[in-house]
Amino acid sequence: MNKEISQEQLNAFIDGELDVAEKEEIFAQLQDNQVVSHQLCELRAVKEMLSHGYAVPPEPVKRRADHAFSWGHMLAASVLLIIGVASGWLGRDWVKPPLPMGFAQVNQENFKPVSLTAVAPDANKIILHLDSAEPDKLKTLLDDVDYLVQKRLALNQLIRVEVIANSDGLNLLRKDVTPYAARIDALARQHTNVSFVACGQSIRRLSKEGVKVDLLPEATVAQTAVGHIVDRLQHGWTYIKV
Repeated sequence: MNKEISQEQLNAFIDGELDVAEKEEIFAQLQDNQVVSHQLCELRAVKEMLSHGYAVPPEPVKRRADHAFSWGHMLAASVLLIIGVASGWLGRDWVKPPLPMGFAQVNQENFKPVSLTAVAPDANKIILHLDSAEPDKLKTLLDDVDYLVQKRLALNQLIRVEVIANSDGLNLLRKDVTPYAARIDALARQHTNVSFVACGQSIRRLSKEGVKVDLLPEATVAQTAVGHIVDRLQHGWTYIKV
């Protein structure tokens, strides 16, 4: 008898973070268990919402004087969130597909589609998502975080900025890999409204590969990046893919 597959495992399956044996196990259940197939479809819908609805990164900033241009792109991403909700693409109630014959009595609590229809986007709460270790992206991300906070501080306005890193982006928050430990420490010390979050799913994947992951003390850990981002979106945060 196949053991039950958790939401965490399904997330890892979608993200391509399982080994061959684990993938085979899930493939086997997908063939025999239509409830698991249904759950996987819903999780894929969330992933599509994030990748297609919000994949508009701010353009790199080459000069300090041009930083207002980067902030403009972040505001544009906020507008995109509002438009997405209004148009029904991002914010539509994800309609649950009908359950297959024989599953009508399945506990509906197992299926929790994401809806943003009642969420009021807040441009003062920004979550930046990093999944790449490209040096230019790491530097640009920290430049923009610093600029955002300093600009709002000068205007006497409060902003909350959160960086969540998964996949290769986790390198930003790893003690033995990141080139920006001192800068992250300075940002966290100077600005209590800036936080850094690492994806626990990515950490577990690396651990299974024999890689010891030591995070910077400024980093906290979320169960999964996708789950954390969706939670933030449901609380009005503006999402920007770096």
